[in-house]
Amino acid sequence: MDEFQFLNLRTKPLILDAEKAGWLYGWSREDVLLLCRRGHMPALANPPPGAQRYFSTKHLLSLSDDEKWLRKAIILLRENIAAKNQAALRKLEEAGNGASGGEQPAPGSKRRPAKGGRHA
Repeated sequence: MDEFQFLNLRTKPLILDAEKAGWLYGWSREDVLLLCRRGHMPALANPPPGAQRYFSTKHLLSLSDDEKWLRKAIILLRENIAAKNQAALRKLEEAGNGASGGEQPAPGSKRRPAKGGRHA
């Protein structure tokens, strides 16, 4: 079943996996799992780390009526995106400072053209 078919069901299943829980909110599976790890979206039966997560459809629908809960979920998702962006930026900065093996030419040296290329 794809997302379109799922969202058009008259009656949703009582229990959803992380992917379908995400479809319910318009989020990705990874977003749902992040919220679960942060303790903001409770999975059923306290699964051990690495186990499949299942969610109560009834509970998820009741949470969708809670504007405070939704606001907190969006803040957590934004913070996660910001942290990923910061990590990517640090990686780029480290690479730019020669930390990745000296890809930049030394000051004052002439750049050689790529094989088959010409100087600009």
